Formats: sequence, structure tokens, C-alpha cells
Amino acid sequence: MFVNLFERSTIMERCKNITIIFLLAVLALGTVTFAKSSGTLLQEGLYAEEVDGDLDAAIKIYEQLIAESSAQRSHIAQGMYRLGMCYLKKQDEQRAKEVFGKLVANYSDQTKIVSKAKPLLEELGNADPAALMPPETLVYIETGSPGRQIETILNMLKGTPFENPLAMLGGGKSKKSPGDIFGALMNPAMMAEFKKIRGMGIGVTGVAQNNPPAIVVLFPGKSDTLRGLILAGLGMLGQPAEPIEGMQSVTFPGGGGGAYDETTVILVSPSADWAKQLNWCVKQYKGVTSKPTLASSNKSFAKISKKARQENALTLWANVDEVYAGLSKMLPAEMIPSEIRLADGIADIKNIDDLIVFFNIQENGIAFEQNIAFKDGHRCIAYNMIRTPNLSRAGFEAVPSEAVGLVSIALGGARSAQSLAASKSIENFTGLDIGREIFANIEQINLFALPPDSSSNGGNIGAPPIAANLGLAVTSHNPQQTRKILTQLLTVANLVTGQTDVGQPENGTGKYQIGLVNNQKLYCFMNQMNKTTVLSLNPDVVETSVSAIKRRRSVCTAGPLNEAVSKLSPSISKLVLINVGGGIRVADAYLTATYNNPQNPAHKTLAKLAQACDKTSFQLGTDERINNFNVRLSIDQLPPLDNLFPVLMQLSQSDLTAKAMATKPQPRDRTTTDITTVSKLKWKPGINAKSHKIYFGTQPDQLPLLTEVKSSSHDELPELEEDASYYWRVDEVWADGTVITGDVWSFTTGSLVALWKLDETSGNIAKDSAGNNNGTLIGDPQWQPSVGKIGGALEFDGDGDFVKIGAESDFDMADQITISAWIKVNQFDKEWQAIIAKGDSAWRIQRNQNKDSLEFACTGLKIPSGATWGNLLGKRSINDGQWHHIAAIYDGSTMYLIIDGDLDSSQPASGRINTNNALVYIGENSENKGRYWNGLIDDVRVYNYALTKKEVTALSNK
Repeated sequence: MFVNLFERSTIMERCKNITIIFLLAVLALGTVTFAKSSGTLLQEGLYAEEVDGDLDAAIKIYEQLIAESSAQRSHIAQGMYRLGMCYLKKQDEQRAKEVFGKLVANYSDQTKIVSKAKPLLEELGNADPAALMPPETLVYIETGSPGRQIETILNMLKGTPFENPLAMLGGGKSKKSPGDIFGALMNPAMMAEFKKIRGMGIGVTGVAQNNPPAIVVLFPGKSDTLRGLILAGLGMLGQPAEPIEGMQSVTFPGGGGGAYDETTVILVSPSADWAKQLNWCVKQYKGVTSKPTLASSNKSFAKISKKARQENALTLWANVDEVYAGLSKMLPAEMIPSEIRLADGIADIKNIDDLIVFFNIQENGIAFEQNIAFKDGHRCIAYNMIRTPNLSRAGFEAVPSEAVGLVSIALGGARSAQSLAASKSIENFTGLDIGREIFANIEQINLFALPPDSSSNGGNIGAPPIAANLGLAVTSHNPQQTRKILTQLLTVANLVTGQTDVGQPENGTGKYQIGLVNNQKLYCFMNQMNKTTVLSLNPDVVETSVSAIKRRRSVCTAGPLNEAVSKLSPSISKLVLINVGGGIRVADAYLTATYNNPQNPAHKTLAKLAQACDKTSFQLGTDERINNFNVRLSIDQLPPLDNLFPVLMQLSQSDLTAKAMATKPQPRDRTTTDITTVSKLKWKPGINAKSHKIYFGTQPDQLPLLTEVKSSSHDELPELEEDASYYWRVDEVWADGTVITGDVWSFTTGSLVALWKLDETSGNIAKDSAGNNNGTLIGDPQWQPSVGKIGGALEFDGDGDFVKIGAESDFDMADQITISAWIKVNQFDKEWQAIIAKGDSAWRIQRNQNKDSLEFACTGLKIPSGATWGNLLGKRSINDGQWHHIAAIYDGSTMYLIIDGDLDSSQPASGRINTNNALVYIGENSENKGRYWNGLIDDVRVYNYALTKKEVTALSNK
């Protein structure tokens, strides 16, 4: 029995041990069975982060993964990366920085994930000024990294004379100049210090009439030199104060203060609570508090990433509606300036959420961007007027691949604000109510420019130089309707120019006369392919565009604009795109055609510049959404400035308008001048001329060589005769012997056409002492041989007395004229009383209507007032019973009225004086009779050229 009990006990002990082993095995297996793998935790964390958007749940899962000792090393590294990203999304940069730092330090073998973390860690190492700005900040400006911007600019200037720009301000050897001082600041050592600056920001926190409250934050980085300069400045401007959270502080005499340590400087401008504001900023910086900031809690400001702000040369953000609200509270409604009220009426300022402006500089380009965000339900009239739909890529298919310039716009619906305004203008101009049809049908309009070497004027001689390169491609829902409407508009243009509709083809290229240019007919051509209608003043451009559609060879597939077009945002609404090299060639062709100067060497310089800029593009685009308006301007792929600068310097010294032939002759072409004033010939020399051959004579088609000179003038002329026409030409001779034949110019030596001394004592003939234009006395004018100013004079009684001159054609002087006389008024008893006149439709000197002054009139001249009779009104009274010498002159550019040798009145004038068949009358007007002179007249002279002031003075002193 004892044995049995012993055996039973042994069996039970064995069962116990087996049970314990079994339970331990079950427990171990259970741990393996129910514990989640690191891969599963990583997937769950990603789901919580990316799908559910539950960052707190994701953080817990990632932390569980990182703490799991059995987790794979690669999974832990990925979990740390995702954990850091969660903290970034929560805008907790401090914790994100800690996580990324541990990842980079402890898991360097996980190269792929570490390479993604390093840039983020570097960015987090750059301090953010916006993180020390309160969330109620109204306006914020950040300069990014000043050192980086300076370095970029100096790299751009390498190899140019501006490589050391401030050194160019240098002075003499004996004393320091501003350039010397700045040059010292910009030496390599100081440049290295500037590069250490990590950021600077200014925030305006309120609206005030004077000095609004503001915060300035500067992170000078590890620059002892700059920090020393800043501290010296603070010491000079402020007084030391109690430290704030371990930071040294100062106060300024007028209010405000600052705090600083080894890496950060914080300044607060004077305001009622500046001390509280400074304490808040310092505590945020030190991590003592973690209050919401502009960077962490302002949804509007969150649109601008920290990285973008640090890369931009300048970032500006403004809380527009809050600024306007603050302004409205500060000023009573009646004191708000009318300009601001008007702007609010147009732009609906109170419903603008924010304004963001960027300016970015890179070594190969610059960019400017502006973004305006509106609130829901805004009523911005200006934006609603300009807003258009997005451009379509299909709309560019008619723009040939050769195009170097493109302006594109999509049209809004028939009821949009801009379409209603445009429709009204079209109806007012054409009388056709077709505006709604245009805007309901047309999708996109593209104005494009082809390079000059790919287009001619297509035989359209009247086309202006640059217009021959332009085409207009219009895509529409119903192209047949578009062609019909455009045909109506062009037919109206035909009728305006006095042409009849000769019928246009329904298919193929139509041709319409739309005007006259330099007496040459100007035509517009139109054709259609698929949904696109193409117009141009050049039929070759129309054919090139149609061919681009057929061959599918547009800017969408190839050409200098292709790269930029392929990168366009789908939401772009308006576009200006120019290939700079191609644009320069178009401009060069325009200059050549306008100034007719193909031999000008400046064209070769422009060709070099165009080649250097072949990959450079200028782009201006808008993104116009319901509540957001974005404008971006950029110049991309700039060539190195050291390549551009020599060409630009050469171009700056060139005259792009200069011709190879001689120009600007003196005496002026086709002018009449006094023989005594023609003492030399002068001209503007042509480009590259080494000498000048002068041809001179009296027959324009048989000009003998006078001489060859080195200078651009010659004063050894043959003896000239009065009242004769002379012709001359200057041929420019280049160093290689090339001769550029000049234009033939002419001038006429003037003469005294008539001189009536009026010294007779009897009879009815007034003798012309200068020619054969004797006058006949009409009525009963009286000879006064002893009371004249120079000898005798003739007296008119104002009742039918005058002198009639017979040969009227001798007095048809269109380009220049001088009239002089001595006069004495007995009585001004009629309007417009005439001294001497060739009717009322050529030239005349008379009383200024019913005033006591005179009027000189030359019908046909263009004068500032626009009056068709070309009158110059005098100011000085001559109704005083005294003798006065009067002279009226037109020299081709100015009218003068001179009394007693002094200028009475003058005005710019141009054109030619009318000629007529009216007789010249002294003391009356042959075309407007009854304007009889009442007084004495003596020594009347008429010249066919403009006298000089010296010559007039000599006459008035007789």
C-alpha cells in the first residue's frame, strides 16, 4: 500500500511538471500568436495618418513600433520618419526636429529613409520668424536668407564689371569713399558672415495713425561679427533692462524694446502693450509657453510654407479684411479718404481674405507672384470683370511650332460682366448686336507672332512692319457661326474704307480690305480648319497656322515655346509667353523695316543677343478661380550675365535708328532760306562712314561731285543766287570702299518778293520796289509824303480804301513766309480790319476780331488749338495812335508775331499754308470784304522765307 501511495505521488508530481511545461508553452506560443508585427504596426500607423487623418492615433502607433525591441531596424527607421512627419503636420517643429535628429544619428545605415529626413532636419534647423509672431498679426514681411540672396546676385554678376558692385563707388587714393567702406563690408570674410543669417521677419500687429505696432525678429546665426554689430547698435539706442527668461533686454527712450541672445534678436516697436508683447515673444522662443502663433494657427498664412518663405528673396502676407476693418474702426466713415472708399466699391476690400506676394531670385531667372484670396460671396467688381475660364491645351493647336510669342485668353459666357461690356462696345462701333453670339460661341483667342525669317508680308504692302508676323487663332463651339460673324465685321470695315463687298468664299482664304496705310490698301485674310478660325494681315501666316493644325505641328509638340507650354498649369486663365531670343529678332526686323537701315551694324549685335537668349522665356500668367486670383511673372533660363554683358554694352553704344546713309540735312530738305544764311552744308553721318562725297548742283538728276570730306559738314560752297533752287546729295564711303548712295535734298534761296515803300506823292499806283507787283489804289486812300515812318505813307479812312495787287500766284507761299510793315491805327471801328491779306483762306495780318491786338493767320497749318484757320493771337495793344513795326513769320515749325522788335506771341505749327486764287489786298480782305483799315500803313514787305530775329530787329530799327 505504501508502495502504491509512493507511485501515485510520483505520477502526480510528473503530471504537475507536465502541466507547468504545457502552460509555459501555451503562454509562449500565445505571445507569438497575439503580438502584432512591426510591419503591421507600420501599416496601421500609415492608415491612421493618411486615411483617417487621426494624427494622435498615428503617433501612438508609431511610438509603439519604435519601442518594440523585436521590430526590424528598417521598420523602426520608417516609423521614426513617419512620426516626425506627424509632428510637422501638427506644426510641432521642436518634436519633429528631435525625432529626425535621432533618426539621422542612430540609423545612418538606413540610407534611403535617412536621405529623406536630412533635408527636413536642415530646414527645421533654420529658425522661423513667423513662429514668434502672434496669430493676430495683420501684415508680415520676410526676407528669407539675406546671405543666400546676396550670394545669388553676386554669382549672377561674376565675370561682369559689376562683379564687385560696391567697389565701383570707390573714390580717390587719398581718402576713403562710400565705396571703400561698403567694399570692406562686402569682402569674402563678411560675405561668409552674411551667409550665416538664417532669416528675418517683420510683423505688423495693429492699425494706428502713426507708427503701427510691429515686431522684428532676426536670426543672425552663428555670426559673432554681425551679432557684435547688432549689439553695439542696441547699446547705442537703448538702455539695459532686466533679463527676460535668460535673454538680455533693452528699452528704448520713446518706448518699445528688445531682447537678444547668441542666436536671436527680437525687437518690439512702441505701443501700449509693447512690454507684454516682448515677453510673449521671448517665452515662445524659449519654449516656456506654446501659444498659437502666426505660423501655427493662422489658416490663411499656412498657405505659405516655411521652405518657400526662406527660399524667396521677399515674402509679403497681408490680412486685408482685418487691416481694412482696423482702419474703419480707427477713422469715422466721413474721414475715410474717398480713394479708399472708391477702391472698396470696386474691389470689395472687406471681402478680401489675404494678399500674398513672392519675389524669388535664382541664378538663371527671377519670378514675381501675387495671390489674392476672396471670401465666399465676395462682390469684387474688378475681378468679376476680368475673370475668364481656363485656357484649353487644344486651343493652342493652331499656334505654329515656329511661334516665338503668344497671348492667350479664354472668353467667359454670354452673361459674364466683361462680355456684356464688350458687347455694348461692339454694337456702338459696328451697329451690329452680335456680342452675345460671340461670347456664347468663342472658346479661346490666341494672338501669336512668327519669327521674321518664317513670314513675309504676303504681298500685303500696306501691312505695318510687325503686323506681318502676327496671326489670330480663334477656337469656337460653332466655327461656321464664327466665320459668319467675322465676315460681318470685316465687311463693315470694307464699307468704312469705301469698298464694296465683292463676295467672299465660304471655304478657303477670304480677303478683306480694312484700311489704307500710306496710300496702300491694307487687307485682312481669314481661313478655317476644324474648330479654329485664323486671321492675319499676312496670308502666309494664315496658311502656316492652318498647316500646323493639319500636320499637328504646333507649340504643343515642338518649337521654342513648347517647353513652357507643356508645363502650363491646367488652371491658367490668361497667358503672355515670349521666347526672348525670338522676340529680339522680331523687334530687330521691325527696326530694320521702320528705319530702312539694314546696313546698321547694330543689327548684328541684336543677332548675337538673340542667340544668347534663345532658351530664355518671359511668362505672365493668371489663375482665376471663383475666390482666388493669382498672377505670376517670370523670366526663366537667363543666360550667364558674363555672356550677356559685352553684347549689352555694345548695344548701349549703338544707335538702333541710325541709317547707313546720311540723314538730317541742314539746310532742311525742301526749305526756303535767306541766301546769306546758307554758309555751310551739314548732315548726320551714316553708320560706319569714313568719308563723305558731296554732290551739288541745280539739276537733281545731274549732280556733279563737289568734294569729298572727312567731317559731316562743308562750308566752301559755290556762289549762290537769290530765288534759285539747289540740289545736293551725300554718299557715305566705308573703310572697305563700299559707297552708300544718299537721298537727293534741296533748298531754295529766298528773296524779298515784294516791297511797297508807299513813298509816292500822287497817282493811283503803289510801286513794288522789289519786283513787278505794283498795286492799284481803290477808293480814296491818301498819300502822306511827310508823315510816314520811313519817308511817306498811305492813309486809309476805313470806308472803301485799299490797294489791289495783281499777280496773286507770286504770293502762294506754302512752306515759309515773313510779312512786315509799319502801321498806325486811327480807329478800330470794325472786326478783323486787314493790314495785308491774301484772302481769308491763305495768309493774313489783321485786327484780332474786336480787340486792340493783332492776329496772324495761315489757313492750312496745324496748330495746338486745332483751329482750321491756323491763327496766332497777339497780346499787345497797338490801338494807341503811335507807329508800330509788325512782323509775322512762319518758319515751318513755329508761328511768330513780333511787334517793335519784341516777341508778342508764338506757337508751334506744322504743315503747309493753303494756296488760293485770291488777290493780295493792302488794307482789305479780297475774300471777306468790308474789313477796311482805318489808319496809316508804310513800308510793306513780303518774303518767301523766314527772317531771323536779327533781321527783324534791323527792320524795326529803321
